[in-house]
Amino acid sequence: MICGYGGIGRCAGFRCCHLSERWTVVDTSIEKIGIGLQKYCSIMACLYQTDVSKDREFQRLFNGYYRMRQRSERFYCCFYCYLEEHKFDTALTYAQVLTYLFQETGCIYASFSSKLLATVRPEMPVWDKYVLYNLGLKAPYYSCKSRFPRVLDTYQKICDWYQTPEAQSKIAVFDANFPNVDITDVKKIDFVLWQTR
Repeated sequence: MICGYGGIGRCAGFRCCHLSERWTVVDTSIEKIGIGLQKYCSIMACLYQTDVSKDREFQRLFNGYYRMRQRSERFYCCFYCYLEEHKFDTALTYAQVLTYLFQETGCIYASFSSKLLATVRPEMPVWDKYVLYNLGLKAPYYSCKSRFPRVLDTYQKICDWYQTPEAQSKIAVFDANFPNVDITDVKKIDFVLWQTR
């Protein structure tokens, strides 16, 4: 399976991910990773081929993949306009995304900020409940007065963990089941963590 650019798919220049028949799906977790890979590859291929602030099909795919549902129209507008504006910004930081969404919406979107960042910079990890659970971390309470800096601190702990030998071992698990997939090592770790429940 290759996640990259070629001639297949809705967006020009996209080569879709396909599970090869030679791979043996050892359990449902591996199968789910394969399904998730196809969706992820579609998102990443279309990111640079369309105006994501206007492309409803891209937004539907992104919202479904990252479970970013039932938000206000204002949130979606802010989120996708920012993603479009910064999709080539290789220096974008988690703090910048978190701050922007907070200023625009009044809410601290710890997880969604990481998902936007990881889309622009695939070498950055995603914050979600499964990652937190597997790393033994807890999200700061919504009522916490120092929630903003604590969210930043928690995200840094996630980033730090991805450099550990334990995290690196997840890459081997991924590669054993999905050889030659052209995604970042961080994303490979993400996929394995998301299925470790």
